[in-house]
Amino acid sequence: MTKLKIFGIIHNSNEDLYTKLRLETVNYDIIFPTDYIIKRMIDNDVVQKLNIDWLPARKNIDPFFLSLAYDPNGEYAIPYTWGMSGIIYNKEKIKVKEEDIEWSILFNESYYKMILMAITPRDSFVAANAYLGFDLHTTNEKEILESFDTLKRQKSIVQSYVMEEILYEIKNESAFLGITYGGDALNIIKQNPNIGFVIPKSGGNPFVECMLIPKNAKNVEAAHMYINFLTEKQVAYENAKFTEYATANLAALELLPDEIKNDKRVYPNKEEIKVMVEHISNLDNNSGILMETLWNNLISEDGETNFDMILLCIIILTTSILLIIELYSMYKAKCKKLENSVSSRRRTV
Repeated sequence: MTKLKIFGIIHNSNEDLYTKLRLETVNYDIIFPTDYIIKRMIDNDVVQKLNIDWLPARKNIDPFFLSLAYDPNGEYAIPYTWGMSGIIYNKEKIKVKEEDIEWSILFNESYYKMILMAITPRDSFVAANAYLGFDLHTTNEKEILESFDTLKRQKSIVQSYVMEEILYEIKNESAFLGITYGGDALNIIKQNPNIGFVIPKSGGNPFVECMLIPKNAKNVEAAHMYINFLTEKQVAYENAKFTEYATANLAALELLPDEIKNDKRVYPNKEEIKVMVEHISNLDNNSGILMETLWNNLISEDGETNFDMILLCIIILTTSILLIIELYSMYKAKCKKLENSVSSRRRTV
């Protein structure tokens, strides 16, 4: 009988996990990355196709999430949770109607040092892109540079760049505005009724968290068994209740009360998710590298931000390694293409 030893490791970012998998410095049986990085993982052969015969509970997954751009045939990933970034805010301090809250509020100098920005580039760039009226996931180099300039100017009014810390800071009212996701926001709202959360009309940064098996996994069958366990109806329902994030499991969704299923802060429009995920999955490598490089420069500059510098250094280091890997991969691909072109011309001659 196969035994699966379960323990969890939390990584600073999807890029951190991806870099370690590419460098083969870690060995995991199951990973839970986000849609945009899954495309890179598949393209660079760091994850393996699933054995569908070992996943009978896969039938519970909403087919919508098994056909998105990062894994269009549903061969590698089992969707787990999904949603869209939005703005968490203090309703007593931010006297703006919920329906009028847009990403521009994060760039309002009236909220000097009361703003928390995401330490991850994608969430922050989406806010800047929306503020400037660009496609939220633009690949236009000129627009990316303009958004970077906007984020750079904004830095003087930002209290800090954070990850999970935003939840404690907002709950304790040491900051009034920030970027987070529906599940976490609802949990904080229960603890402090002064807190609100809204996804702006222009949209947010979508995500689909998935379960995958790395290429170098040692316990492949056991990994499938555990993924199947998490996909079973009752288990998925209990997890959805506990995390308060949207579930991609239709069977579990049926068990949830209507007030949760109809809450657009947690369950936004799926068609919007589809369009945005497609944009993200098709992002040009050059534009992605440009964005990540600019962001590392911005958050590493001297300033008054008080986020954990050790964490920051880790993120910058792993992202830099990732960028080097991506650039080298692009260089090899171009060389291969040139080599094939030369060989073809020789055969023609």
